[in-house]
Amino acid sequence: MRHPLSWISVMKDHVVPRQWLGLGSTVGRLAVIGLILSLAACMADDKASASKNNHVIVNFSELLTRDLVTGLSLSGVRVLGRRADGEYYVFLPDPMAPTSDGVQSELGAALQLDWRIPSYEEKVTRSLRSRRGGMELLVQVYPDVSRADLLERLIRVCPAPECFAVPYGPRSWKVSASDELLPSLAALDIVKRIEPATQVIRLLNSVVRDVVFTTNAHTDPGNKGAGVKAGVADTGIYRDHADFQPQDKKFYVSRTSFVDRHATLVASVLASKEGSYDSTLFGHAPAAQLGNYPTISADYQATRQALVDDGSQVTNHSYTLTSQPGYSIEVSEVDALIRGGVTGAGLQSIPAVPQVWAGGGAGPKGRASNEGKNMIVVSSVDALTCGDARTACVEPYDPVASLTLDGRIKPDIVAPGCRKSPDDGVQGAAATGVTDYRDSCASSYAAPVVSGAIALMIETLNDRGLNGFTSPASYRAAIVQTAIDQLGPSTGDAKGHLPGPDVPSGWGLLNVMGAVSLVQEADRIREGMSVASIGQTDTYCMTAPSDAAVRVTLAWDDLPGESCGESQQQTSNSCSSTTSKLVQDLDLRLRRPVDGLVAHPWSLTLDPSGAISQSQSSADRANNIEVVDAGPMVNASEPSVDWILEVSAYQLIEPQTYSLAASHDFAPCQPEQPEPVTTPRPPEVTRVIIPEPDPFGSLVIPASVSRICSNLFGCEPCAGSESGSCAAFALEITGLPEDARLILFDGSGREARADVTQEGDARVLRIPTRPVDSDYYLMVTYGAIKPGMERFRPLHYRIPGPRISNETDGRRPVRRED
Repeated sequence: MRHPLSWISVMKDHVVPRQWLGLGSTVGRLAVIGLILSLAACMADDKASASKNNHVIVNFSELLTRDLVTGLSLSGVRVLGRRADGEYYVFLPDPMAPTSDGVQSELGAALQLDWRIPSYEEKVTRSLRSRRGGMELLVQVYPDVSRADLLERLIRVCPAPECFAVPYGPRSWKVSASDELLPSLAALDIVKRIEPATQVIRLLNSVVRDVVFTTNAHTDPGNKGAGVKAGVADTGIYRDHADFQPQDKKFYVSRTSFVDRHATLVASVLASKEGSYDSTLFGHAPAAQLGNYPTISADYQATRQALVDDGSQVTNHSYTLTSQPGYSIEVSEVDALIRGGVTGAGLQSIPAVPQVWAGGGAGPKGRASNEGKNMIVVSSVDALTCGDARTACVEPYDPVASLTLDGRIKPDIVAPGCRKSPDDGVQGAAATGVTDYRDSCASSYAAPVVSGAIALMIETLNDRGLNGFTSPASYRAAIVQTAIDQLGPSTGDAKGHLPGPDVPSGWGLLNVMGAVSLVQEADRIREGMSVASIGQTDTYCMTAPSDAAVRVTLAWDDLPGESCGESQQQTSNSCSSTTSKLVQDLDLRLRRPVDGLVAHPWSLTLDPSGAISQSQSSADRANNIEVVDAGPMVNASEPSVDWILEVSAYQLIEPQTYSLAASHDFAPCQPEQPEPVTTPRPPEVTRVIIPEPDPFGSLVIPASVSRICSNLFGCEPCAGSESGSCAAFALEITGLPEDARLILFDGSGREARADVTQEGDARVLRIPTRPVDSDYYLMVTYGAIKPGMERFRPLHYRIPGPRISNETDGRRPVRRED
């Protein structure tokens, strides 16, 4: 595997020892980075253009690790986000930055940087490129751009009155400008993406408390949302209705004077008070207080006002977020706000607060209209078709027909948003009179059911002495963990229902009582844990009856993804609407040591034919919520069995906090019993021919386990799969001198355990159990090591795979000049 910094190879007459990079040593990498940039400063061209493009796209050969990102930042190179597989937005300080005319600087050529300046097509959505006349734009800037810098540069190309700009989301500004100014705006180095601002907010037009077990939650544990502030971001609530009296007790804030029937019914479903004019139509959190807001969308100032100034603990949004297909700027900004911690214009940080959004179905090809990663997206079902088992509810309206454009599962959950008869809709307060009621159908009225459930969960946590969860992901984990699977009339019905997650119903029907009970039971949910490096694996344990199915849910609030629109570039890993929007990628695995069972998360894939296929055989690379289901143990000899949960990171840019929810109590982990020793079948071996050694020479062979399945024994999962665990693999090396020494390192640069035996004229290296896709680096040294000489000082020779010999690789060892 080529190292992500493999483009840094030779600079002038200075040779960079590649083994410093290949062995994964953080110290070695930082030393190399420091050497390169110190030499770069000496080679700077004093006559370079003052007009620089410091924000560029760099194409690395693989995903960056947190250690590499940290090491680069120490030298002034800032990684600002992953754009696509291997592609990153990067700030390159002078003199590394290319000149504005797109010609590489002398230093850039010397470093063989694989970078490019973002093109106009990559920055500006296609719909804008074809428009004419004045327009309102959403201009996204890089996260390292200050407000003062933005205003200074914006005024140069877009002076008033031709151009008018106001701050919007944490990384975006709304700009009114003519189409003639669009190229000048896009040419600004600080501008990352430009999309049309949302022109029209389309309302998505459902409450049957018994269907989702809200009635049970009201009586046991008796929570009704008291002390919880729930914000309704919508049109305007008719606050004079009898169901919202007395106003001074029911509303903690009202920031809109406009009255509309849509917001009134949404608020009624969420929190209309009990014992009102119609005693059967109270909300899911009848004791909660309401905040009435306009459609705040991704507006930083409005969100800050709701969460910081007013103290809203959950917000409901029953409208489409954007008219832009796919993962838009506005969607990414909402994801940033939900994750929390963002600031805008130097103001106070936004706290992490859960947001519930109606899913709708008006997106491209029936996809969810709101598809943020950190949102809880809700679609609607017909309450009267659910039945006693609640496993076959029908979508009455706004059906979602496919995954998001980048392959994520949305909606997250379904809730009653309609009842087809006898009243043809969910009923609630109307805006026409203080005792009037109306009914309607759609996901607009399913979303407040979930918001009400979260209000009950917050009250339950308050009863436990907690001030709610610290992460919105915890609420999402609890809701998904306890959801009721929607199998349809039969398994795999015509509507697309499947056991496990599916497109019409996401993870299933909301179970309010189940979610509230989960947060009541402190031993079934964990939050606030953090994984800080790719080499880290967090382990948790639980014990369950041997005849019980188990479920574990992992959720995290991801960093905002990249808004790429529909732009297509010539590079193989170019960012587009279909590029994965997952930035921080965690993995969940469930093991049963007693019989070696390993369970992986559910995942959905859109086939070329348009069909949805389902899998539980590998890691999920699309979603920031993962669910592992495992059935009961067959013919168990004991009444209970132990399970081990493992959380690790596949990709990290910074430490990631996560939440876990489980079907059974977490328990302290006991030491695992060693696996029984078995005699493996004879392995197939790979013969690597070693040339005559140079004095003090060395050879490094990187070997990815997934590439050498033919050399594995005791590793059946390897066949046709990218997952599983291997018992061992063997590597046979011939032609070594007698004093040759073999040292094995894992991908993080630590010395790994290995057994070396002499078999005939060959050394056979057997590597013990490692996960598939682990990387190993084998160093072969021969000859005496001089006193004081660094272990890896001799130059080495790299072979891309264990089946390729030195002769076919076409390179020869190069002696280092001391």
